[in-house]
Amino acid sequence: MDLAEMNEAYTAAVGKPFPARTTVYMQLPPGVLVEVDALAALDD
Repeated sequence: MDLAEMNEAYTAAVGKPFPARTTVYMQLPPGVLVEVDALAALDD
């Protein structure tokens, strides 16, 4: 797993203060390099 590289990319892209993030599955199936989780808030 490339968790260190992911953390570096996350830090560079998002910056502090870091928003919450989730890890859905710690060991991805062979051939899968990333997982995506999204949360959206919409105004009425």
